[in-house]
Amino acid sequence: MGKPLIDLSRKIFGRLTVVKKNGRSGGKTVWECLCSCGNVCNVRGVHLRSGRQVSCGCFKSEQASRQKTRHGHTVGGVVSPTYSVWQNMHYRCRPENAEKYPHYAEINVCERWSSFDSFLEDMGERPEGLTIDRIDGSKGYSPENCRWVDMATQNRNRKDNVWVNVDGEVMCREDAKNKLGYNNKRMNKYIAHNILTNAQLVELTQ
Repeated sequence: MGKPLIDLSRKIFGRLTVVKKNGRSGGKTVWECLCSCGNVCNVRGVHLRSGRQVSCGCFKSEQASRQKTRHGHTVGGVVSPTYSVWQNMHYRCRPENAEKYPHYAEINVCERWSSFDSFLEDMGERPEGLTIDRIDGSKGYSPENCRWVDMATQNRNRKDNVWVNVDGEVMCREDAKNKLGYNNKRMNKYIAHNILTNAQLVELTQ
């Protein structure tokens, strides 16, 4: 003989007031409930008694809404492209990540940009297809030293870029690769024989 039914009629669980029994589901008794928001829903009795469900779903929605930041760029753990750029910028510059990002060991983020709101105010939304770039690769992230650029432009401006001589013209790796029409493997071989030393670079660009 099964356990006697526990009558939940008129009992209140969170935002739910039980109205009446409304059949069974999965071998469990289901109760029709009225939520304080005005919605009617059916909930298993075991979920009511355990506190697993305390509303028609409105409570969970409100919790997700509270997670949305004031600037509206992160909701329920999902971040916008602009917020992601800001996060990654700080992550790369952290001392504990210097081994993973050696080229950022001496780079810092200005104090103003410790706040995402300030970063957004200075840089605006990240344009589609663009990424943040430091104009002077030897300096840190700040309003006066950053811009939105495409990847080709950023690759030309990399601090660790290599420069080669292509028919007497000084070019960075990306531009030389495009002009010569080489794939990465062939370009690497070309660089090995044509890379310019700092002295040669100064001489050719004077």
